[in-house]
Amino acid sequence: MINFFRKKRKSLANDNKALKYTRYAIGEIILVVIGILIALQINTWNINRINSVKEIEYISGLKNDLKKQITALERSKNFSDYIINEAETLLRQYNSKSSFQEIDSLNATLSHLMYTNQYQDISTTFNELNSTGQLNLIQNKKLRSQVIEFYQNSSKHNISINGNIVNVFYEHIFPVLKSSIVIQLKDFGHQVTKFNENEFELKMRDQLKQGSYQSPSEFETINAVSARIITEAANRSYIKKSLEEAQVLVIDLESELKKGND
Repeated sequence: MINFFRKKRKSLANDNKALKYTRYAIGEIILVVIGILIALQINTWNINRINSVKEIEYISGLKNDLKKQITALERSKNFSDYIINEAETLLRQYNSKSSFQEIDSLNATLSHLMYTNQYQDISTTFNELNSTGQLNLIQNKKLRSQVIEFYQNSSKHNISINGNIVNVFYEHIFPVLKSSIVIQLKDFGHQVTKFNENEFELKMRDQLKQGSYQSPSEFETINAVSARIITEAANRSYIKKSLEEAQVLVIDLESELKKGND
């Protein structure tokens, strides 16, 4: 087709050499420009198509990561609920008993309060988007802002929870709880097969009575249990906040994917 127009223009130009040759040259330039514009348009269309495919893949990855994190956060929330319930039950029993040692399953309960649960930060897809500078592939600006805000908040919650565990729990609470009990392996999920653990516990308690070891006072132990409630309640509030934000973001990501498939 282009060759046909070239021949036509050349034939016309031969009738009036100077003027018509100029027209022929201009026509050549116009054809070249049109060709470049078409090539650029095709290239832009191809890039947009590739980016659109990448966008869908990344949004799907974010959604899948968030669903995993929601499951992990729900487990963490249940763990926090359990710890708080155990600790509050122990305080209630302490309040109704005449002696600290009369509390039901005191040793087991204090052992359970020694467990911790780290914050689960599942952010593989976001980290890839962020590190490669491809967050702008998410065309929906509002959704992109939501994603960035969620992971910023999630990182802050992670730091706060782990800070409470390291700086408050292990620094101040754990040592008191550990020193207030006779550690029995069964309370930590290990089944003893080579000796009688009940006899072992009695022997350990006899040693405590005879030795010079000074266990924490009831006052210190109860304060440690109360502090355990406070820190776990704070951690639970961060977990609930992340959980709520993750659930909203998953809905918005699914909505965006649905629009992309329509």
